[in-house]
Amino acid sequence: MTLPQLPATNRAVVTQATTPASVKVVDWPLRLSDTGANQLPPREVLIKVHAAAINPTDWKHALGGWSDPGLVGGCDAAGEVIAVGNEVSSLKVGDRIAGFLYGTNSANNGAFAEYARYKEWATLKLPEGQSYAAGAALGIPLLTAVQALYLRQGLTVPSQAKPTGKHILIWGGATAVGHHAIQLSKLSGLSPIVAASKQHHDVLRQLGADLLVDYKDEDVIEQIQKASEGAIPFALDCVAENGTTGQVLQALGDQNKGAHVVTLLPIGEEDAKTAEKAGIKAEFTLLYTILGEALRFAKAIDFPAKPEDVERIDKWRTNEWPRLAAGWSDASNGSKLYKGAKLTERGHLEDIPASLDYMKQGNVRAEKLVHLIP
Repeated sequence: MTLPQLPATNRAVVTQATTPASVKVVDWPLRLSDTGANQLPPREVLIKVHAAAINPTDWKHALGGWSDPGLVGGCDAAGEVIAVGNEVSSLKVGDRIAGFLYGTNSANNGAFAEYARYKEWATLKLPEGQSYAAGAALGIPLLTAVQALYLRQGLTVPSQAKPTGKHILIWGGATAVGHHAIQLSKLSGLSPIVAASKQHHDVLRQLGADLLVDYKDEDVIEQIQKASEGAIPFALDCVAENGTTGQVLQALGDQNKGAHVVTLLPIGEEDAKTAEKAGIKAEFTLLYTILGEALRFAKAIDFPAKPEDVERIDKWRTNEWPRLAAGWSDASNGSKLYKGAKLTERGHLEDIPASLDYMKQGNVRAEKLVHLIP
């Protein structure tokens, strides 16, 4: 492996030892590994970051007490590969990629920086017509939907799918993950029933939602049960807060024994009991397990290494993503098969701290905040 000439420092967004918690853009040491070795780990790539996207996990780690001072923020970025580890086989120097890493967890690596390291299997090659900004918005939202639907619920991948006539309930269709879950489940032969605020219904219908309900309606549960005729074998709670998992379980009721519900935040004790009593499998999934390492998430929850997640996500991004993204055009915000999220560009690296606070204040709705990093 021949490394390019690299600077000694990497301008990055780093958590600070302040109360309340804060972040600051600083000149930070550029390191090629977590061990201090001056070479990339075998299956990692180094990219020159050109765009980074903001996710809820970013502000929760940086500003919400989920991490410590001295850590580089950011999970999702897109850029040009400038070096590859000696066991990388699917990527080469010069490739344009998007990637996901565990941000605000390492003093050595994060997406909110000029340079970032990504594990080969946690990347997506960008088609020619897709900008770095559009690519940066993929990471967590797309791969979480992939993990929930295919690694956890075992749906048939789009390239092999046929119409099944079966429903899936997606609660929180206007969320970043919901945007992808609607499309993927539809492409996998399911009929999506989607709960979202009414103002987003037209857009979500275009993504593939077959039935849309407003979660604010008093009779939303009855609407779902009537539309599904009591048969919903799959459900995905993309919100998993303020009682939404309970509502999902209530919508499934006692007529869906054997159904599989996946949530994006831990399941409360009462909801777990309700699911068990109804014979429903309820499971919390966490994208970080695709990185293939044991981890302690948010300083609170321990997860074992899941090598099977590595193998399966690697296969999906190699076989399925190129097909979905083929012919992508930013002008139409997507390809023939797949549509990107609405992007809002909010400046450059120096503006990321303000965006983290902006998201923390609850100002982001049905959009992805993206920062360009020249």
